Amino acid sequence: MKPIIYLSFFALLLSACKTSGIKPGSDTAIDYSETDLEIVKANNRFSLELFKNSYENKDENILLSPFSASMVLAMTANGSKESTLSGMTEALRLGSFSQEERNSFYQKAFHNLKILDPKTHIQVANSIWHKDDFSVEKSFLDMNKKYFQATVQGLDFSRPESAETINEWVRENTQNKIDGIIDGQIPQDMMLYLVNALYFKGEWMDKFNTDKTQKANFHLKNGKVEEVPFMHKSSLKAGYYEDETAEYIELPYGNGSYSMLISLPNEKSSLEAYMEKESLEYWQEVKSKLKETKIDLRLPKFKFDFEESLNNSLAKMGMTEAFNESADFSGIHPTAALMISEVKQKAFIEVNEEGTEASAATGVGIVVTSMPMLTKVNVNRPFSFVIQENDSGLILFKGIVSNPNLQ
Repeated sequence: MKPIIYLSFFALLLSACKTSGIKPGSDTAIDYSETDLEIVKANNRFSLELFKNSYENKDENILLSPFSASMVLAMTANGSKESTLSGMTEALRLGSFSQEERNSFYQKAFHNLKILDPKTHIQVANSIWHKDDFSVEKSFLDMNKKYFQATVQGLDFSRPESAETINEWVRENTQNKIDGIIDGQIPQDMMLYLVNALYFKGEWMDKFNTDKTQKANFHLKNGKVEEVPFMHKSSLKAGYYEDETAEYIELPYGNGSYSMLISLPNEKSSLEAYMEKESLEYWQEVKSKLKETKIDLRLPKFKFDFEESLNNSLAKMGMTEAFNESADFSGIHPTAALMISEVKQKAFIEVNEEGTEASAATGVGIVVTSMPMLTKVNVNRPFSFVIQENDSGLILFKGIVSNPNLQ
């Protein structure tokens, strides 16, 4: 093992540390069933594939919360039917689970993630915002209230303050780290938004000393170097594993229930080679081989935000019909022709000597596939009419208007 580890790339995982090198110290265990644990695997598969589809060799910093996306899409799926539903659950890698199994898992995670570690602040919130004159199926709303604790509110989408109301909810539930999920005015054809907000703040189990932070070179993909502040800690106990592709360093937060797992490609390898190899099976193998090790770690401080439309990535993963006019969201409204216009996520992270603060908001916008078609009728020529009793059809009057000006 190298005496000093320089970080050129990281993968962030906030998770319970059951299978890693650092043992969690929480007395609160999540009572997951075997089905729940299979759903965790499915969620992690979704996470890795979504990130890989979004990465596409970008040179910028990237941050996604796949869990935030999967939760709000699971809420949305509760209003989908037939092939639209199967496409959504396929993309989420949850196609082999029933609606009850999916919803029960998210209900459990919603509650338990917040109580695992008193030193780590986790905030999860869900909401549904609908056009005030658009009637949403009660069963859809009730299901998402029950399993996702979703708040529901009708708004006049034509008013500028409606977008601000939704954005203020996002700010409140991300500790003001995400400024909002709606940019500009709400589109005229928008019928409802489903929004998830996720906030994480964890202190390192073993904090870095600010006096040890010094600037050093960070090597970019293009061969250039930039001077950035590096935190430093010697004799740090961390989960560690190395193979021919990368080094893996797990840094626990609080009582060990959550951790950051860093993936650092070897100097002879590359970020692209690592991303190509990364899969759920590989990820599980790495986690099983992490061992508590004393290391000398240099880790850069960083802080950035990221915004991404997830439409293309989700479509690549099988969720195509939900985005087009053949979508079936009759569980939201029995007759309205609805489809998803955009799945957008905004995320923020800051890593420093104290720990990590991260937040994300994911919004699903649902529109009518076309504005209601009004049949234009202009009675501008001679016409006939009757006045009738509608139950029997009895005609009481019949007439012709040849010239409305004639009296």
